[in-house]
Amino acid sequence: MSIRNSSKSSLFLIELIIAILFFAIGSAVCVRAFVKAHDLSMRAKDLSFASAQASSAASVLEYTDGSFSSFSTYFPDAEERGDAFLVYYDADQSLCSGNDAIYTMQIKISDEDGMRHAMISVAYTGKEPLYELPIRFLPSAKRRWLTMQPRRKSFLSTGITSIVLIFVLLCLLTFAVLSVVSARADYKLSEKNTTRTTEYYEAENTANDILLKISTVLSTHAGSSAYLDDVRTDLDGTDGISFSSASQLQYYVTINENQRLFVSLLLTNASSDTSSDTAGLYQIKAWKVENTHEWNNDTPVPVLGSDEMNELLSEE
Repeated sequence: MSIRNSSKSSLFLIELIIAILFFAIGSAVCVRAFVKAHDLSMRAKDLSFASAQASSAASVLEYTDGSFSSFSTYFPDAEERGDAFLVYYDADQSLCSGNDAIYTMQIKISDEDGMRHAMISVAYTGKEPLYELPIRFLPSAKRRWLTMQPRRKSFLSTGITSIVLIFVLLCLLTFAVLSVVSARADYKLSEKNTTRTTEYYEAENTANDILLKISTVLSTHAGSSAYLDDVRTDLDGTDGISFSSASQLQYYVTINENQRLFVSLLLTNASSDTSSDTAGLYQIKAWKVENTHEWNNDTPVPVLGSDEMNELLSEE
């Protein structure tokens, strides 16, 4: 009887040691997965924040005179240092002074060939940028809009330890996988939002380049007796420009395969004394994003398969 009890105790101790070993290995895997999920979540948060702030700064620059006084109206804690504007954010991603800054947004502005250029970058203070957004646009004085466009019982038995261990490890692994998948999905979404912001401003940069060419042609022919005819001769068919009427032109700039930027201008009758003021030569009727993708209600919805799951869990 004593020998049998001793044999059972030995088996239980061996099983317990093996269970502890596997639990340690499983815990290490789960901890690594949780750390990766946390890292992805923080990167997604930073990327979304940087993209949103850069887009906000770009809008302020485009629709004000671009001076520091106008910029500081929307970013009251901004600083002007040399040829750059600096905006600081604390750990909660709120505006703050430079002494408490964790993030820094830097805006450098220059004027070249009648266009205003700006490079907007958001970074951890003193480190490499998280996101950079180059923009170019006509100064607001040269842009005139027709209309403004306005989210208990204990017992000792061999086998029970292994069952409990398997259950606990399965729970930990399930939570770990869900955390990684969720964090990776958030990061992918942040990357898509950032790409979308960059694509839009690249298209807007191109649209502003075309607008500058139009302004130059309008200024050249201002005061001409056949002003509108001369303008149409020079611009029609250039850079995708078309005329819907004698005094109204439009053009499109591709953003991506599903969207494009539509611009419509109303030309005004120009006299020779308006040639130096390009704002009086046209009015912007429309400046908006249009969808080019046709929705098909029979389009199948992709389901997450094994390949996609492996990609989500793979190392970058």
